[in-house]
Order: sequence, then C-alpha cells, then structure tokens
Amino acid sequence: MYSLVDKLKWLDHVGRMAEDNNVQKIKRWKPMSKRSTGSPKTRWEVDVLEDIKSINISNWKKVVQNTDSWKKVDEQART
Repeated sequence: MYSLVDKLKWLDHVGRMAEDNNVQKIKRWKPMSKRSTGSPKTRWEVDVLEDIKSINISNWKKVVQNTDSWKKVDEQART
C-alpha cells in the first residue's frame, strides 16, 4: 500500500489538473455494471479523503491550489 505522503503527492498532482483532463475524467468515472456480492472495494479518492480527514484538512481543493499551503500539509503528513 502507498504511504500517506505518496498519496498526498499524487493528490497534489491530480488536484491541479484541468477538469477536462483525462485523469480527472477517469477519477470521476462510475462503472455502469453491477459488482459481485460482498463489500465494494475502496476507491482511491475515498481512501485519500479519509487520510486527509485524519490530519484535519477541511477544504483540500482550495489548499492544493496554493503551493505554499500544500507544502505545509505535506510537512504535517511527514511528521
């Protein structure tokens, strides 16, 4: 599994992309088919958002747009 710091680096990268970027489209994509029985697999975004909540970041979309404030989040995650 990836560490919190690795996830935050990727979130920083993806968060700055334009909304019409293919990565953004894939991130928002919802499959049309039904899943097999059992609990669904955790999506990457849900997993990262839980990690962000654990370090008390309230509005990550605004924070990721500001490089200086995102560096502070990165430092907080490393400690």
